[in-house]
Amino acid sequence: MSDALDDLERLLADGWTPITAPRGYGYGGFGGQNDIRAVQIRLALNHEPPIPKLEALKRLLLREWDPLQVNGSPMAQGEYDGYAFRIWVALERGADADQVEAYLDRMVSSDMRADVAPGLNKRISAKASEIAGI
Repeated sequence: MSDALDDLERLLADGWTPITAPRGYGYGGFGGQNDIRAVQIRLALNHEPPIPKLEALKRLLLREWDPLQVNGSPMAQGEYDGYAFRIWVALERGADADQVEAYLDRMVSSDMRADVAPGLNKRISAKASEIAGI
């Protein structure tokens, strides 16, 4: 059985490009494909007008998930934006709530090395799926 995080990463890496990277970004040189992904994330997060589902996911992660407990800090508003972007892309590409939950579990345990209340990632993934309309 494949790892749910790998499934999400494959959804992101299988050629989907939500936004064309600006000329000169991500083509050879340092970073390669990672540069393209970083540019796509920045452009999507700063999209005008805002993308409603992405904005809702950003709010959900900051206000209700928040394993680092940063939502009270104005400087931390963008703390989980990259996670929200990856979840949004994955849900748009057909990921389900179980995959999102596994992704959140992995982010909390390996990237953040934080603890969350039992069942929180399951509740957040269900709400994320509702936001996506699945």
